[in-house]
Amino acid sequence: MSNAKFALAALLMVAAAQASAETRIVALGASNVEGWRIQRGAAFPAQLEAMLRKRGYDVRVVNAGVSWDTSRKMLDRLASAVPNETAIVILAENVRQVTNEFMPVIEERLRQRGISVLRVNFRGMPYNLLQRDGIHMTEEGHAHFASRLLPRIIPLIQRHRGH
Repeated sequence: MSNAKFALAALLMVAAAQASAETRIVALGASNVEGWRIQRGAAFPAQLEAMLRKRGYDVRVVNAGVSWDTSRKMLDRLASAVPNETAIVILAENVRQVTNEFMPVIEERLRQRGISVLRVNFRGMPYNLLQRDGIHMTEEGHAHFASRLLPRIIPLIQRHRGH
């Protein structure tokens, strides 16, 4: 192999390694994950990704929130919502459901696939960070929630990266 071909092959291998180095995080849940009545880019998954990138983490936080979803519907769409290259799932309980009966099943299936799970809920959010309905977060609420997740998600990213 000529030096030019060798250099090109090495460069392509480095580029491929860098592309696969990104840590994929999926935020799975209902309307508060999706960003009910706010711009999707202002929902906590996008804000969390920006906060992590600002700190030097090569991550992609995918918003897999669907309004009106139930834990049963999340279980039904688990395979399509959480691709195999996912490292971490932020599993958000539905505020409206009295029970989130399928959440343990979802969590177990993710763990069986080697995916770390961070289970979260939106209870206890300051009222001034909620929309008028008292359930859905404002943009400021999403920023607040993302900042609260930051110290909980970083150790999972580091564990995934082997640090």
